[in-house]
Amino acid sequence: MATSDNVLRAGLTPKHRDVDNLLASLTWTFGVTHAVTPTPAPALLAPASDSDSATAPYSRVYAPPVPEFSVVQVVLPPGGREVHRALDGPSILIVTQGAGTLGAEDEEIALQEGAVVFIGAGVGVVFASGSAERLGLYRAYYP
Repeated sequence: MATSDNVLRAGLTPKHRDVDNLLASLTWTFGVTHAVTPTPAPALLAPASDSDSATAPYSRVYAPPVPEFSVVQVVLPPGGREVHRALDGPSILIVTQGAGTLGAEDEEIALQEGAVVFIGAGVGVVFASGSAERLGLYRAYYP
């Protein structure tokens, strides 16, 4: 959710809860959902190349119909490697499967399931999985 003062709280924090107004504002009917379908990662995430149609082969982008963020899913096979260009804004990733490494600016960080990493703006990264297992992660970024 984008930053907003228009929040109806129903719990989970000690702040004021306005359950009655929250329930009154909900729609209790079924309808068409707006599922976000993943697409191949665009050249924005792929390493620089001569082709405008370059993609990051192990990445899929989930781009919801909001301007604030997109999420890229990376699933590397054992021994896999993928390069993402530097992005204009910061991003954050969470490892959901396996283990591997993240290389960025002459530094290498070990990744394992449950790890969360902040990647600053303007930093290109290289993801690599171990030789025996897949590496799965999600990276949220400002498109």
